[in-house]
Amino acid sequence: MITPTSLDCHDDRRRQAVRDSDLNGIDQVEIVDQTTQTQLRVHLFREAPHHLRRENVRILGGERIRDIAVLSATVDHDSPTSIDVRVDRAGDFSRYTLALVETEHGRATDTPLKGLDPRFASAAFSFKVGCPSRLDCADARPCDAPAPTEPDINYLAKDYASFRQLILDRLALGPKLPAPGA
Repeated sequence: MITPTSLDCHDDRRRQAVRDSDLNGIDQVEIVDQTTQTQLRVHLFREAPHHLRRENVRILGGERIRDIAVLSATVDHDSPTSIDVRVDRAGDFSRYTLALVETEHGRATDTPLKGLDPRFASAAFSFKVGCPSRLDCADARPCDAPAPTEPDINYLAKDYASFRQLILDRLALGPKLPAPGA
């Protein structure tokens, strides 16, 4: 069964173990042409299987655009560890999974291609990974941001003039501090 892998998952120990073994796997999927987004390059750990056909490549997933057909899949002559894949149309902004699978009677199955590590027989990717976006995905605060400092409050204020000065000093600090009691 093909299970999509995460774009964020970087299991370097497992990746190195596959590189050290006789197994192959998908290292990454790259969108070659950002204009049409119909040409992909699949980078493998080892040399690509020479018996690979377009039926061995499946593209799953998508929210609005589904059932993307693979038009061709050929081993790149300049880089034998890469497979050039052409698809019929570009996908949407959601995640897709490219899988290298076995065929049965000329049709793709859910069984990973022979010689591939099951974990690296598929890889998640996005057709729009290089496209500009209006969304700002950066965190508002970095993880190592220091905690806000407590205001310097004079707790000995007991008369009108000192309370007035305390309030003015507090207002001068601005909205950076949380509201009292928050």
